[in-house]
Amino acid sequence: APGTPFAERKGDAWVPHPAAATSCWLDRSVHTELDLPLDQALAFLSGAALPGANARDPALVTHRGLPLGWVHGAGNRWNSRWPAPGRIRTQRSGAPRVSWQ
Repeated sequence: APGTPFAERKGDAWVPHPAAATSCWLDRSVHTELDLPLDQALAFLSGAALPGANARDPALVTHRGLPLGWVHGAGNRWNSRWPAPGRIRTQRSGAPRVSWQ
């Protein structure tokens, strides 16, 4: 079916679909939003868990206000829900950073 998927079934629960994070139809006011600095945003895109206090439920990850994807709270950390096929695998040391300005 055409369109943007907004949720997918995981066990007994519905969780936000990765594509929903960047949809223009997403009502961002109803979700917890985590605006991450660059190093944590890159860690999220690599699939790493992020530190968090009282982390629960899904939250929208952003960098400079731009939506990236979803994390799920697990008490003292946020687990990345970034799809494995799109994860950043390595970062060469000394490689020049790309300027997005």
